[in-house]
Amino acid sequence: MSQASQLASLVAISLKPVEMVEGGMRYVHLPELKVIAAGTERVLDGLLCPGPHNGYSTRLFLSAPIPERGANWSQWQIFGRTWHTWSWQSVPAELPWIQIVLEHLRALR
Repeated sequence: MSQASQLASLVAISLKPVEMVEGGMRYVHLPELKVIAAGTERVLDGLLCPGPHNGYSTRLFLSAPIPERGANWSQWQIFGRTWHTWSWQSVPAELPWIQIVLEHLRALR
């Protein structure tokens, strides 16, 4: 799947996904991402790292933590902004980007 079609597929879950690079790492900014966590729908910004990041095969960062879900939340400064992520392993980088996001979000349901 081409990167353009990967990005286009994310429109189903985010307002205007945009690919970005910082420090040689590729990210996809996911504005207005709908997150269902602990039975409540929230709209947060997301930041997908579709490749390896700090020992994880992929990572999903959110603009705010969800304390009632996820484990071991940490904060990261990326693109001059504070992002939050939780410990969630084994979401392979070989999956389509939309599937990577959905697999990470599954941990918060």
